[in-house]
Amino acid sequence: MADWRDTVTGGMDLPVGSSSEKDMQIVVEGGTGDVQIQYLGSDGSTYATPAGAEFTLTGDEVKVVQRANAPAMRIIATGDAKFLVVR
Repeated sequence: MADWRDTVTGGMDLPVGSSSEKDMQIVVEGGTGDVQIQYLGSDGSTYATPAGAEFTLTGDEVKVVQRANAPAMRIIATGDAKFLVVR
């Protein structure tokens, strides 16, 4: 069973998605913070959150993220937000 993550338990790093990888869901309990989807930059060591509301999740919601052929990504929580990744 997957575990809920927050600022204490840390983010989740995901490698480059293969062509056959299935979509995943991110379940968010936003609280006073948010959950950010970050992508690995061209330098291969720095993650950044792209501009756009679809990459910063606030409130209580479920976000479906396509993983097939996706770049490496990191999911982090800020404030008292929590998230659960379901694959």
